Amino acid sequence: LRVLSAAFEHDFTQREQSAIRRRSRQCATALADANALPLGLKANAAAELFAACYPMHPVALLVLPVLCVRFAQNERTLFSYFGSQEPHGFQQAAKRLRRFGEHVPPGEVYDYFIQAQPPAFATPLAQRTWAEVVTAVDRAGREERKRANGADDQAARFVALAKAVGLLNLTAGNDAIPASEAVLRQLDTTDDLQEAITASVDASILQYRKFADEYRVWQGTDFNIDEHIARERDKLGRVDLARVMTERGETAPIVARRHSIETGALRAFEIVYADAEHRAPSEGRGHKPRLVFFLAENRADEAVFRQARKSAQASEVWVLHRGGAALRSAIVQVLALERVQACAQEVASDPIAAREVKERLKSARLAEQRTLHALFRDPAESKWFAQDEPLAVPNGRALQAALSNVMDRIYADSPKVRNELINRDKLSSQAAAARNRLFGHMMNRADQPGFGIAKYPPEKAIYRSVLEHGGLHKPDKSGQWRLAPPLEGDRLNLTPAWRRLDSLFEASEARPVSTEQLMNNLAAPPIGLKRGLFPLVFLHYYLLNQREIAIYDEGAYSPALTYEHLERLVRRPDLFTFQRFRVAGLRATLFEEYSQALFREQRKSLAVLDIARPLASFLLQLPEYTKKTRRLSDTAIRVRQALTLAKSPQKLLFEHLPEACGRGKRAQSASFTETLTGALRELQGAYAKMIGGMHTALCHGFGCDDVSIGELRSVAMGSCH
Repeated sequence: LRVLSAAFEHDFTQREQSAIRRRSRQCATALADANALPLGLKANAAAELFAACYPMHPVALLVLPVLCVRFAQNERTLFSYFGSQEPHGFQQAAKRLRRFGEHVPPGEVYDYFIQAQPPAFATPLAQRTWAEVVTAVDRAGREERKRANGADDQAARFVALAKAVGLLNLTAGNDAIPASEAVLRQLDTTDDLQEAITASVDASILQYRKFADEYRVWQGTDFNIDEHIARERDKLGRVDLARVMTERGETAPIVARRHSIETGALRAFEIVYADAEHRAPSEGRGHKPRLVFFLAENRADEAVFRQARKSAQASEVWVLHRGGAALRSAIVQVLALERVQACAQEVASDPIAAREVKERLKSARLAEQRTLHALFRDPAESKWFAQDEPLAVPNGRALQAALSNVMDRIYADSPKVRNELINRDKLSSQAAAARNRLFGHMMNRADQPGFGIAKYPPEKAIYRSVLEHGGLHKPDKSGQWRLAPPLEGDRLNLTPAWRRLDSLFEASEARPVSTEQLMNNLAAPPIGLKRGLFPLVFLHYYLLNQREIAIYDEGAYSPALTYEHLERLVRRPDLFTFQRFRVAGLRATLFEEYSQALFREQRKSLAVLDIARPLASFLLQLPEYTKKTRRLSDTAIRVRQALTLAKSPQKLLFEHLPEACGRGKRAQSASFTETLTGALRELQGAYAKMIGGMHTALCHGFGCDDVSIGELRSVAMGSCH
């Protein structure tokens, strides 16, 4: 229409132009007050559009594009109407205007579509709808002729009114102009309009729909919808408004936009509802950011709100909304209509009643949505509080700024990773595969620049945005590429997460910590590490501290974290636990003895796992015979049993092995090194000793001297033949 308005040319005096603009402003204001302007079209812009398109009546102007889209050929029909010289086209209709100030009414548009532009109906419903409008106009024509014979001054208004209401009904929808009295009054500013409407209703040409405050030309029904709605409302009684609102989940979470952009992590406030009878649900309190809307209906409810908000968590914003009564009315209407639609037998057998109920339900849901949207569209109408302090939110922009400020406070230590592939809770299959490939590069190619990733696969984008940008993979002073911990002032702000992992692993020295616990702890405020990013951060931390961290797979100690472990860990984090081990006090003396027993020297800078891993590998490499035979000394059997049944490197080294070697946990024994070394040597040589014994026995059995295995085999074959 804005494009079309540029094609209009007027040759009016200044006075006439002022009159057109004044009338256009009046009409635009009236339509705006009646919620009859299209979404996004403000009253001022509408007034300019109406004045530019004079003499087209504003209502006809707004209805015409919708008709062209639904029942014709879009812009082609629209421009054909304005350029057509056909009897009911705009050109001819404008010529029939008798004086300045008159408009081309909606009736002319109706005549053009019926006679000059027959609608191409896409569905039977559209065809039936047009047929009902045509029938209503025909009935209006008969009533007009009958009243004209009786010298009734209202007779000429019947057809024009029926055509206008019919067109408005045809364009009904979410963004349609309702055929309300306020809209119809823009077509006829005289005092006779109400009499014409009343006469049309009495003649059954129009039907008034009270719930939608509009007139329709559809066929009626004997089903008393209002009576059934009232009955269902009585059955519902006093609805638990907050509970119903929370269960229906009609409102989407509110994203803190500025915070999400700056941190790279999409974060939103979950919407929950409360009232004087139903407090906000406790699930998720203290963890997830929440907007708690307290729906007040009177002064007493506001007093309850003032008391309730004092118990608010730091992650909650409480809102006092005084429109609880209006919201309750809208919700109850929807619930009642849903029950009428589902339970009333007459609705199933009466298609007219079914359509009426369906349209009422649609209208009621739209009213519910408008009421809900008012919570955020007009934030100044509510009172907002964070940590019992008021928030100044005069408009939507200020509300977004306030919510982002609150989110900044909740997640004060949030990492800042600007990569939407990885910095989210649920990864796509492609992003998860790229992350897994990056795991392999971190474990095997940390000594290569950029992990040696060729070209530009998605894992390289993750590497650059996390490890490279954060300075977590860089060359040392000698030029050797290595993984590095985050430094103070790191660009990704990973230092708080790193410190939290330090404290969690320090606590794990007493009891192992699960991957799920680590993930949940870092996901909670004030860090808020996303679950998709956690495995990458954790693996980076583990690789830099692997000499001190033991891994348990379903409770069993594993010497090292492998790629296969990582693939399972991201799917089942509950199966893996970790524990840190450090040497101090009396254990340091025993640790030196282990170093002497295993490495024949007292090495410095050894960690617990530097001792435990060789012992675990030693056990795994033993032959099956050695793992099961009883032909060992008691000490060797006890050492083997300690290695086999060990669940913790700490207990193995500082409890089970000393006990197996005859040394108490706190006792001092100079023979521990010799005892452990002897037991390990016995286990290592048990299989060879068994083979040697069998060889000696066979030689003795065949009466041979100590010959080689090959010679013994020849002797045995000859004896058999």
